Amino acid sequence: GKVVATPETKPRDPDQIVRAVVESPDRTLEATLLPRSLSVKDRSKDQIVATASTSTARIDRLGQMRFSGDGKRVVTVDQHGPLVLDVTTGKTWTFHRPAGDVRALAYSPDGKRLASARGNAIEVWELTSSGNPQRLEGRLPLVESVAFHPQLPLLASGHIDGTVRLWNLSTRESRT
Repeated sequence: GKVVATPETKPRDPDQIVRAVVESPDRTLEATLLPRSLSVKDRSKDQIVATASTSTARIDRLGQMRFSGDGKRVVTVDQHGPLVLDVTTGKTWTFHRPAGDVRALAYSPDGKRLASARGNAIEVWELTSSGNPQRLEGRLPLVESVAFHPQLPLLASGHIDGTVRLWNLSTRESRT
């Protein structure tokens, strides 16, 4: 790839600063996040296969970018909330939420749901519908991480105070 900065120099164009890079689970695709764009490259062909415009220039937690388990979608956070890019169609959609405090993202193993942690609340989005998210909240400390169980309808959340909470997504009940 093109070198945009070395330790001795500053990039000439701030829009070319790489904010995050992730690879798909099968390692065939690579997603790169810049302040104003998200691109996905097919590594075997060294060719861009999907792109999206983003508004990430003012977002603090830019390392939040994930591929779905099947590698067909990549999600990041822009100033409007979680932004999903479908790699096969090039279609994008945004879940309009204030994103300055989105601290964690996770796909369900089947790729049909997305969890995002904002402050002390967790939102679980059904990616097959455009409805409102399932909100998991309560008297919680700041959420730092989220992860789906590989087979059961459970979501784990890690909190700033070191506690781990396990959520039953069918009942919305949780335990530590």
